Amino acid sequence: MSYATITVEGGLLPPDLLDRIATDDNSISGQKPADFGLSSGRRLPDEIQRTFSDARVHWDSFTRRLEHSRESRTTLTRQDWGSKFFELLSFPTLDYQRTAIEAGGTSFPISYLTGGPDIFTPVHI
Repeated sequence: MSYATITVEGGLLPPDLLDRIATDDNSISGQKPADFGLSSGRRLPDEIQRTFSDARVHWDSFTRRLEHSRESRTTLTRQDWGSKFFELLSFPTLDYQRTAIEAGGTSFPISYLTGGPDIFTPVHI
């Protein structure tokens, strides 16, 4: 199968796997609608398109605001694009980190954390 938007380089995503995904092959582990929190009546490609369209609306709004704003570009990007984008993807709540995170004696300027107190995922916008 030929793909207009995907070029396969190396062997990480073998072409036969992409063919199976494109044909809605339900035997692929982790690719069923339920694996993405969707009800059985909803199709994954439709949800991907809907989410992309919503993201595009947010992006267009953000770029217009960025062009005309006197706010800090970094703050505006975090608040008006990054956090809304992750929310659109149903990402867990992001907690803003005002200071860098230290691990192993090294400081990391991570802007957000998500997860519990013992296990968290860093997100840098």
